[in-house]
Amino acid sequence: MIILYFLKNDLYSLDFFIKQISKLDNIVCYIISNIKNIESLPQNFNLVSTIPKLELTKKYLIFSDDLFGPVNDEFLFVKLKNKNYISSKLIHFYMFYYNEPVYEEYGNFYNCINFIKLEPQTINFESEGFLKITEIPDKKYIGILTPSITKKTGLKINDILEKIEYYDCDIISLYYSGENVINQAKKTHGDNFVRLWNWLLTELNIPIEIEIPSFFSNLWIIKKEYFLEYLIFIKKVKDILDNSPEDIQILLKNDSLYNGNITPYNLLIQTGYSYYTYYPFILERIICLFVKINNLTIKKLK
Repeated sequence: MIILYFLKNDLYSLDFFIKQISKLDNIVCYIISNIKNIESLPQNFNLVSTIPKLELTKKYLIFSDDLFGPVNDEFLFVKLKNKNYISSKLIHFYMFYYNEPVYEEYGNFYNCINFIKLEPQTINFESEGFLKITEIPDKKYIGILTPSITKKTGLKINDILEKIEYYDCDIISLYYSGENVINQAKKTHGDNFVRLWNWLLTELNIPIEIEIPSFFSNLWIIKKEYFLEYLIFIKKVKDILDNSPEDIQILLKNDSLYNGNITPYNLLIQTGYSYYTYYPFILERIICLFVKINNLTIKKLK
């Protein structure tokens, strides 16, 4: 069997791919990429820059590290398979990740998850992932995940797939607080969060007295039609923040009082600040605002 693998930039997915494909017998694999620093490929794996001349009467398997990347029309495009390959008719996920081993832990769900690597790091953190979404599958629901889903919620992806068909609402929260956004965020991020949030609501012509239930951490599921609207909305909000007055810029770039897992030194290298700014914590709560102003129905996954 001849296998073609179109590699754009994700060397980690290539490593996972090789581990799976190497288990097969009688294969010849062509890694089609412009990356030059790929080392120690197994026997029968060949690195090439263009599609090799092949006999089109034979059958080929085509893979890619970009699930929506263009593939030559003469070939059949299939996603990475294994014996536990899992898909869903109802939902498709986007998982935002950094350097976590997502392909090892979630490889069985390759057919229903787009893995979006957040590289290079920005002060927006996980919310940067929304800017990288370009195509959306035709499913009833779109889910947003991070590798910390089980640690934070106790839920596994199989739990979601099993339960989702019993829910009929606009948005399903996987990490629901229910407490008013302002009250909840003030406990963690102090008065500056309140000032920034109220300023943003004023810019959006939304009353600052509005009660907004809190759910965040980029762990939620939403109907596709609303997700399309949300992508437009969060980009609008980001533009407002990026073009805010100098006094607001100073507040946004202040220390948000959050003690995360990244050391001050690594934060400085990755984002230019030795602490977490307010940007990611404002952006991850925009979904709460979106749900409120659009009167969407919300339930917590149980």
